[in-house]
Amino acid sequence: MTTKPAMQPPAEISSAALPAETQQAEAQPAPPPKIEPLPDPKRKPDAMRQFHHISGAYQVLLRYFRRRPGVLVASEGYLCQYADDRSDYVVPDCIVAFGVNPVAIRDQ
Repeated sequence: MTTKPAMQPPAEISSAALPAETQQAEAQPAPPPKIEPLPDPKRKPDAMRQFHHISGAYQVLLRYFRRRPGVLVASEGYLCQYADDRSDYVVPDCIVAFGVNPVAIRDQ
């Protein structure tokens, strides 16, 4: 039984033939680049917050008109003049409307 000789790299790429600087560079990996943390962006104001006096007025009006038929008390909505034209609208803080069907308006 014969054994094959171990493979040796050719002399031209042998690590002994490389300069000392190259051998050291191959032995130690380069350190990772230093990463600086970015500053946090400024927080935008919360669009869902409401002033206490506005939400307080809504609560008072809602309790006062709760049992009256045909009265709508609403807040945080859009108000359009025509249902099919939404290009011109306002966003009131609180609405009190008399002589309407509140259930039909809230369901839309």
